[in-house]
Amino acid sequence: MAVREELRDHLPTVTLDRPEAFNALTQPMMRRLARILDNAAGDAQAHRGDGPWRWSARDWGLPKRNIVIAETQDFSTALDLESANMVRSSLSEDAAEARSAFAEKRAPRFFVR
Repeated sequence: MAVREELRDHLPTVTLDRPEAFNALTQPMMRRLARILDNAAGDAQAHRGDGPWRWSARDWGLPKRNIVIAETQDFSTALDLESANMVRSSLSEDAAEARSAFAEKRAPRFFVR
């Protein structure tokens, strides 16, 4: 299958494995990702994580929503949603911290919620 799920260092890890198509998502891959996100949404370990990339329970909803929209709506609607998500993400505290850290040539200090 082009979507692999495994535990690495006690954390769920998802790998897209379709290099011949530059990991372009197919509908079966999107459905599998949605199931994985559903399962991970109830996993406290997945929410906590270690290192700079931490996802809260709320964060799991955005990728799943994007997958559902991409699978059920037209391309224009999916692009509009992604555009809105990009704007929303750019306004977050973590995005501001990332910009500051980049400008100051230091490691970012992301906020754990």
